[in-house]
Amino acid sequence: LLFSKPGEPPQGSFSYSSVVGMLLYLAGHTQPDIAYVVNCCARYMFNPRLSHEQALKRIGRYLKATRDKGLVLNPSGKLKVDAYPDADFAGLYGYESNSDPACAKSCTGFLITVSDCPMVWIGKTVGLETDNMATMHVSIHENNAGALVLLAETLPPQFTPRSKYYAIKTVWFREEIHKCGVKLLKIDTIEQLGDIFTKVLPRATFEYLRKKMMGW
Repeated sequence: LLFSKPGEPPQGSFSYSSVVGMLLYLAGHTQPDIAYVVNCCARYMFNPRLSHEQALKRIGRYLKATRDKGLVLNPSGKLKVDAYPDADFAGLYGYESNSDPACAKSCTGFLITVSDCPMVWIGKTVGLETDNMATMHVSIHENNAGALVLLAETLPPQFTPRSKYYAIKTVWFREEIHKCGVKLLKIDTIEQLGDIFTKVLPRATFEYLRKKMMGW
């Protein structure tokens, strides 16, 4: 789904923008497992090619094959909030062409669960109300070693030689984390639920994260 290679023209057998709109609604409400691929297709809503139409059809076949599934909510007995953030910095750079603008795009996304149930999955910054955080346990699950060093619970921050370029924002963020009693927990990369919103995953990894997030 790259931009610079025109490829074959679209067949136009269906309204591309209309289908993308419907899929975006599903991805934002009940189907977090298709959020990344739908967002990729949405980039070309005003200039789709045949490959983009084929991608939508493939998403449709996936939804048809899993139509008897859903978002299974199985809350734990403890009221807690967990966040799984992830970022993919120019993850497609050099995939087909270094000059392709689509290859230089970075993706960011996260999943927020309440009592182990997915509540928010989104690709932009979202504000959280902190008035009632004293009655909840809030944890951020992170697998990036650099982020863990900068945002660990020890004060002052463990900066690296190049950290001065973002030291001010980092110190502010750390202070907010400690003020609200948010825990930063290290997890294995395979357990990072945020990966499903930022990159193409191997089938086994995708199915594992989907089961943890959606229950099937």
